[in-house]
Amino acid sequence: MYSNNLETLFLVWFAFVLSLTAHAFGHLTIRNSFGGKKKDKSRDSRNPFMHVSVISMIVGLLFGFMWAKPVFFNNRLEKNKPVSRQIAFHLSGIAVNLFLALVLTLFRFIMSKLFGRPVEFEVGMDQSAASMFLYRQLSCLISANLFVAFIALLPLPGMDGFNLLWVFVEKKGIVIKHKVLYSIKAVTLSLFLVFLFYSALHYRYPVFEQYQVLHTLLFGQDTVSQVVFH
Repeated sequence: MYSNNLETLFLVWFAFVLSLTAHAFGHLTIRNSFGGKKKDKSRDSRNPFMHVSVISMIVGLLFGFMWAKPVFFNNRLEKNKPVSRQIAFHLSGIAVNLFLALVLTLFRFIMSKLFGRPVEFEVGMDQSAASMFLYRQLSCLISANLFVAFIALLPLPGMDGFNLLWVFVEKKGIVIKHKVLYSIKAVTLSLFLVFLFYSALHYRYPVFEQYQVLHTLLFGQDTVSQVVFH
């Protein structure tokens, strides 16, 4: 059943919206620097709605799974150019997420040194609600950025890890027919959709639950970790 802690759900959901936006904007920045799609200027905005669809946001609130709008990169046009360009594009989103996680961790550390580290779930603690909320949101943003970066590195169709693997396969001269590639993507996507549908029927948060494992490892039980989404 759904968690009754709506504040925690909002913190996690908001962190994922910003993390996915940062990931997509990283890809767009590198692609545009290579002279990518000029007609896609609307995506140059830092507005989350330009990078994460409304449907994705709603699905995130209901079922704990979100995705960013794809950033297309024509690998065929890059074949006669240094392979480093393709690698830079596919790693750019991950790099932005890791950079933000590092910066936010530093900011969180400075904040704890200047104002003290909020202690939650203890009766009688006289703490500012605003500082508590900010501290928790920073923690969620750090772990969400790391989680998005980790998921993107997986060698699964549609993920940056798979695209990087494909770049190296082509570099080795291994030829795989596009029909085979499309079949692999179709089967993987179908299995993933079945998993999400099964999770939705059982009122679970399939991805947010996995995210919470990482969050607990990073921050223990001091922020959103005591709320379990299942």
